[in-house]
Amino acid sequence: MCPPQETQGTTGVLLHRPTVWTPATHSLSAPLVITAGLDPKTGSRLERTVVTGFHRPCLVDACQSSGLVAVSERGRETGREPCVKVLEPGWNTIRVLGVCAGMGPVLACPWGICIDRDGDVLVADWGSQHRVLLYPAQGMGRPIINQGLSGPRGLTLMPDGHLVVSDSMHHCVKIYQYK
Repeated sequence: MCPPQETQGTTGVLLHRPTVWTPATHSLSAPLVITAGLDPKTGSRLERTVVTGFHRPCLVDACQSSGLVAVSERGRETGREPCVKVLEPGWNTIRVLGVCAGMGPVLACPWGICIDRDGDVLVADWGSQHRVLLYPAQGMGRPIINQGLSGPRGLTLMPDGHLVVSDSMHHCVKIYQYK
């Protein structure tokens, strides 16, 4: 699919459209995200886009209705601040979450992310507080799950309105009512 130097560091796979898988990859040599549309039947590459401007991108999610994409950046190990960048369908960054206390909680170690149909971004933050944060499309971010987690890594929204969170240190998956 991609030359070997570009696939070292693949960290997630995202279903962006019903017929195309989008692997999220970060390069060890350059700060970028590579997406490649794949035919689900043959695995053949249909298209490829390289988006630059990231530092240690980790996980991605996309909103099916708006086309917004969120990318978590680990940052801390190299002196950069961890954050979540939100991109519009043209791949331009429109928001950077978790770096300014005036806009909501500052991220310690963002892992899982997801975007709801309203464009609100949820982040599993594995820092000293082990919590799930909500950064609404409008307004200030805030914690929505503050207790009971000991290693939130991944999260997703179910069609019935539930939020599913993997809690790696408790060795379980926890389900919460969302909105």
